[in-house]
Amino acid sequence: MKTLFFPNDLINENDINQAALLLKQGQIVAFPTETVYGLGALIYNDKALMEISKLKGRQGSKALTVHLSNIDDVSLVAENIPDCFYKIADKFFPGPLTVLLKKKNTVSSLVSKNDKVGVRIPSCDIALKLIEKVGAPIVGTSANLSSSLPLTTGKDVYAFFKGKIAAVLDGGICDIGYSSTVVDLTSKEPVILREGIITLDEIMHSF
Repeated sequence: MKTLFFPNDLINENDINQAALLLKQGQIVAFPTETVYGLGALIYNDKALMEISKLKGRQGSKALTVHLSNIDDVSLVAENIPDCFYKIADKFFPGPLTVLLKKKNTVSSLVSKNDKVGVRIPSCDIALKLIEKVGAPIVGTSANLSSSLPLTTGKDVYAFFKGKIAAVLDGGICDIGYSSTVVDLTSKEPVILREGIITLDEIMHSF
């Protein structure tokens, strides 16, 4: 497989359109976020979702994160959304936060085996434009093997996944360089499942 590489200093609307088309066609595209690079696939393509897990060498039981471009699209993948979610989202979205919500039964079990779904809106312009062009949520996971640290430059992603994925959108070096905070809102109180740059104390003070 030929892997297209769109360099950071030359990325334009046509490049974003091309990457979006590849996703719509069921291909895997690596894209930058403010945290780390992600391997992206269209949420409605089960074959592509299985390919992501295969590329990472990961257990199929590990959930994938749904990347959105706007808050209204949360209702496409989640239900019984608590009021506190919108207060948290108002303060931290777009940004380095993943929120677990009650999953809609229309969401593939390849995204999540249980009744929860992780959603996030990245603050990286390239990622947001890509999701907007696709016109649907993108399921993503960090661009690395399951046993390795996430990659934080487009060139490293290209070197590692060349010949294995359709394209890499290079956004330069990720601003943060490590994974997002993960908070579970499906219980009575918010629970931090993974610590990142956003703390539980900050989240609790947002509502």
